[in-house]
Amino acid sequence: MGRRFRKTQRKIGLPPGSLRYTGDRADGPSEVRVVRYGPDGGFEEGVLAPGEQPPAPRDTGVLWIDQVGVHDVERIAEIGRTLGVHPLLLEDAVNVAQRPKVAEVDGRVMLVLRSLRLGEGRSVRREQVSLVLGPGFVWTLQEVPEDCFDFVRARLREGKGRLRGSGPDYLWYALLDAIVDAYLPVLDDLIERVEDLDEAVLTDLRRDVPREVKDLRAEAISLRRALMPLREALDRLLLEPPDLVRPETLPFLHDVLDHVRQDIDLNESVRDLTGTILDTYASMLSLRTNDVMKVLTLVATIFIPITFIAGVYGMNFQYMPELAVRWAYPAVWAVMLGVVAGMLWYFRRRGWL
Repeated sequence: MGRRFRKTQRKIGLPPGSLRYTGDRADGPSEVRVVRYGPDGGFEEGVLAPGEQPPAPRDTGVLWIDQVGVHDVERIAEIGRTLGVHPLLLEDAVNVAQRPKVAEVDGRVMLVLRSLRLGEGRSVRREQVSLVLGPGFVWTLQEVPEDCFDFVRARLREGKGRLRGSGPDYLWYALLDAIVDAYLPVLDDLIERVEDLDEAVLTDLRRDVPREVKDLRAEAISLRRALMPLREALDRLLLEPPDLVRPETLPFLHDVLDHVRQDIDLNESVRDLTGTILDTYASMLSLRTNDVMKVLTLVATIFIPITFIAGVYGMNFQYMPELAVRWAYPAVWAVMLGVVAGMLWYFRRRGWL
């Protein structure tokens, strides 16, 4: 099982705004993809060569710079200077253990959040994504190439929806919405696993049930750490919207906030159900133990009187009148079997068998 918490390097002693990547080591330059489009129907897409300067935003149209590889702090600093993004915002982008948050500095708004995607074998892929909104541009910073923005790219290429005719704030919302929508398959899979385990625990008391419950609770806690701060960030964003977000985009952001709240409710239900599963498992285990103890107690109770009879006639006294009787041996057997039969009848009548 992978780590639930990321082990990062603390930036101790460095001045504010210092860019230091705190995630796992990664080699090579980052990949920078550029998309430019406008209301006139124009659309351009390409990948920048290593060291190539990104284009500057224009007065009309939207520039989307999608950078994969936040370990490349030199490239991030270079693009940040071109776009006028404050180093304090960039510092949060390269700190991959950053709590989801929203910040605005010098007319640039950045939202940091967790991207969760369901991978092969029901594994959950996690990464930090930063969405920077500025005049005429959106800059996304990701850790890994795989993302959930394919639907947004397809809509831009095909000219579907209102993306082409809207400003950068709507693209910013669309990217945020794509990340939040990707939470739902993760939650659905988690709910399915919890429900399957809830049904199985009534019929199969496997030894690994507590470990499975522990893993499910850890997944739910991981989701909670991604969703709860995101809800706080969106609440703050919508309480005092920045100037870069137009009024017509705010209803869409409210819709994203509603989705986050729904995901939080589902996740809390999963956490509650895992606790119920553990209680049910403990109760079923206790019932099985009681059944075993009842059987052992009944067996011991049956053998107590016949053990007494066998003990009496097993004593080596010289004068025992019954020993001289020819039919004494079968009579003792008959008495013992009668005692057993009588006790079994009594136990069944009382409902103990």
